[in-house]
Amino acid sequence: TCAKGLTSGYSPIGAMIASDRLFEPFNDGSTVFGHGYTFGGHTVSAAVALANLDIFEREGINDHVKQNAPAFRSTLEKLYDVPIV
Repeated sequence: TCAKGLTSGYSPIGAMIASDRLFEPFNDGSTVFGHGYTFGGHTVSAAVALANLDIFEREGINDHVKQNAPAFRSTLEKLYDVPIV
């Protein structure tokens, strides 16, 4: 599942990413999937998510994360031996 990251926490949304094989029973209409929906895909949250993805692309945020990930990881690795972590 993924959620907050789609809107950077600005609007509530939830999502699930699944392979075609896993999604097929939900999509083919031959079975009933009884499920109560808490979030029904609110249009405002969907618009916020799309705008957020546009910002990520326009500002190159994913590339920035890839560049800085090694430094972030090496800093976190220093905490491995700290007993309270």
